[in-house]
Amino acid sequence: MEVMELLKKYKTTKIIKLINKNKLDVSLEDLLMEAINCNKKDLVVYLLDNKNIYINYINDLNYDYLSMAVSRGNIEIIELLLKKYFDISRKYEVDNKKVSIIYFVRDLETLKYLENFMNKKEIKKDLESVISATLMNYNIELLEYILTNYKVNITRIKYKIQDKNYNMLELSEEILQSMKNREYRKRELALYISDLLSGKRYRKIEKRAYQLLEKIEKENQEIEKYYKYIKKQFGVKK
Repeated sequence: MEVMELLKKYKTTKIIKLINKNKLDVSLEDLLMEAINCNKKDLVVYLLDNKNIYINYINDLNYDYLSMAVSRGNIEIIELLLKKYFDISRKYEVDNKKVSIIYFVRDLETLKYLENFMNKKEIKKDLESVISATLMNYNIELLEYILTNYKVNITRIKYKIQDKNYNMLELSEEILQSMKNREYRKRELALYISDLLSGKRYRKIEKRAYQLLEKIEKENQEIEKYYKYIKKQFGVKK
C-alpha cells in the first residue's frame, strides 16, 4: 500500500497500531514525510518521539522534513522541527546554488513566522524564488507583503513574467477566463437542477449548488484582483 493511500484509509490511531505490530510495508521516513505533507501533526509527533527516524532523510523531490513543512505552511510542525531537530541556518542545494529555508516558503504566515529567526538580509537572498512561485499560486497577500516590506530587484522576475514561452500575464488571463467559463456552465447546471427538481426534497441539492457557485464566484474575484495586481506591478509599460 502506498503511503498516501495509507494516510487516507486509516486514522492515526490505526496507523500507530499497525506500526507497533510491524504490519506496515512502508519506511517510517516516507511515512513521516507524507504525514508532514498532509499536516498529520499527531502522527508526526508520535514518529519523532517514539521511533528511530533518520532525521536527515531526503525524498525523491529533494525535500527534507523541514523544507516540506515550510512548503506546506505547517507552522506547528515547523516549530516542532526547529525546536528539536533542525538548525534554521541549514543550507539547501537547489540548481547548483545554496539557498536558505526561505526558498521553500509558499504562504505569508510561514514567512512571518520565519522572520522571527532570520534577519531581512538573509531572507531577501531567496525571495526571488518565493515571488516566482507566488505568481504561479495566485497568492496576492504574500506578494503584496514581500513587495511592501522588502527591497527586491524584480528585473529578472519581470523578464520571466513577460517571457514569450511562458508569459505569466497571458497565462493568468487565460486561467481567469477559464474560471469564468466554468462558473457560467455551473450556473446553468444549477438553474437546470432548480427547475427540474422543484420538490421540497430537492431543496438541499439546490442550496448546495448555489453555495458552490458562490465559492467559485469568490475565487474568480480573487484571481481577477490578482491578475490586475501583477499586471500593474510587472506588466510592460508602453
